[in-house]
Amino acid sequence: MTFVETVFYLKPATHKTNKRLLVYKILGGAPGILGLLLLLSACGNGQKEQSTPAMGPTGYDPTIAGSFMEISAMRFDQPWLDSFFVRFPAFADQEASIRSFYERRTNCYAWHDAGGLTEQADHLFNRMLNQRREGLEDSTRYVMELVQMMAEGSAARRMPLADIMLTAQYFQYSIRHFEGVSEEMSRKTDWFLPRKKFSPEHMLDSMLTRGGYLFEHEPVFYQYRLLKKALDELSGSQFDTVRSPLPTLSRILAEGDTSAAIPAYRKRLVLTGDLERYDGREVFDTAMATAVRRFQWRHGLESDGKLSPDVCKELSVSGQERMRQILLNMERFRWIPERMEGRYLFVNIPEFKLRAYDGDSALWEMRVIVGQELRSTVIFNGEISYLVFSPYWNIPSGILERDVLPAMRRDPAYLQKHNMEITGYRAKTPVIRQRPGSTNPLGKVKFMFPNVHDIYLHDSPAKNLFEKSERAFSSGCVRVADAGKLAGFLLEGQPGWSPEKIREAMDGDQQVSVNLDRKMPVFLVYFTAWIDGSGDLHFRKDIYRRDRKLAELLFAGN
Repeated sequence: MTFVETVFYLKPATHKTNKRLLVYKILGGAPGILGLLLLLSACGNGQKEQSTPAMGPTGYDPTIAGSFMEISAMRFDQPWLDSFFVRFPAFADQEASIRSFYERRTNCYAWHDAGGLTEQADHLFNRMLNQRREGLEDSTRYVMELVQMMAEGSAARRMPLADIMLTAQYFQYSIRHFEGVSEEMSRKTDWFLPRKKFSPEHMLDSMLTRGGYLFEHEPVFYQYRLLKKALDELSGSQFDTVRSPLPTLSRILAEGDTSAAIPAYRKRLVLTGDLERYDGREVFDTAMATAVRRFQWRHGLESDGKLSPDVCKELSVSGQERMRQILLNMERFRWIPERMEGRYLFVNIPEFKLRAYDGDSALWEMRVIVGQELRSTVIFNGEISYLVFSPYWNIPSGILERDVLPAMRRDPAYLQKHNMEITGYRAKTPVIRQRPGSTNPLGKVKFMFPNVHDIYLHDSPAKNLFEKSERAFSSGCVRVADAGKLAGFLLEGQPGWSPEKIREAMDGDQQVSVNLDRKMPVFLVYFTAWIDGSGDLHFRKDIYRRDRKLAELLFAGN
């Protein structure tokens, strides 16, 4: 069975009998385990469990949470906690949180009421059985003991150990589900953004105190939930079965062309959701051209409506690969804060786009150029604190040694021709800068957020490069397509900086630095799958192979 098949064959249980079947599946379907589950279902009263009629769509759905009861008067003695960690030492990493949780509750039960285990306990159990649908590896600790405690009729259901076990499982599940892999692991994928702060202990306390629902509010960025929904839709469609390669084209196909290969591409466009229906014709008609343009737009390709090699390559990506790409980005969305407040800038590196936000609302966007693969733009954040209009460009040592000094030896007038000047010497090597002007590589303004990576945003005189669909051309800094618009956004409301004043400073021949009254947070991020404001699913190429790094960490052995 493939990884994605393993992920998606588990569906939410709709009845406690189905829940046991899920446990049987998740444990590998071993007859001994199934026999154990059947035995556990009858233990405690010595009677065979009565059969229950199958329930239809209106039956109990454990994904619908029941409310917590008020803090119970039922308590257990402290030695139960001590014996739990002796018996289940793998939870040592959660011991401090678990003890603190029960200490504040004076050892009151959390998952029991007078009738036994609460509906919330069943809800947690079912969520754990379906972890793989969240893009998580099934890493449940002491699964057999948990199954025994949850089995109908089991005496263990009413023991304090069961309550403590559920709390321990809750902490483990919540950390992995809402926080993701450790910060150490995320840094191995070159992710240097600060991770969100999350406390499963506080979340559980809050739900118990207010009598709310288990997981009523999931502390994850909204894109996570959108991708999860898209993943469910894809896993239930024919797209997840797409594995066969598409026929190779000998030429680019456009509207009006005919080819025996067109039906295969037409069918694939139906599966990707870009073409409404499949009719098997070998004619590249208007409907197909429209579908190709939509597919190109969703995948960041030039939207010319033609079947080019780039389009064919992206169409050939299997359904399983696309779903894995979604899983990888769901993991990344676990790492970022649940909500962003105020105004800020997002640069999504694989998308080659900068967006300005106010809270969750996108205000506008523009194209950017990011670093080449060998000089990749770093994933990190900072605050733009000042702007430099008509900037000088200090020639980096590598470019100086490789290009400028040899050119100066060939042509004594090289510096004058290129508007450059020597400002000093360092170990007999000249320090050179280029004056402000139309050919300055930094353009007419740069946006500074001091950082150890020496990366910033800036203008560019090479406007033609912004027309390309893939824009990884820089040495690591981010070039913006409309520096005037960004400058106006940053200086909005700042006295003395009207649009006319900004344009004058950009067109000047003297460098001018301006401190911002309000610093602007900027985040350089890396997402290769997301849902846009219209509900369309987008994918982008893994230009720095960071998806590959993350996949090696998450899916080892699959």
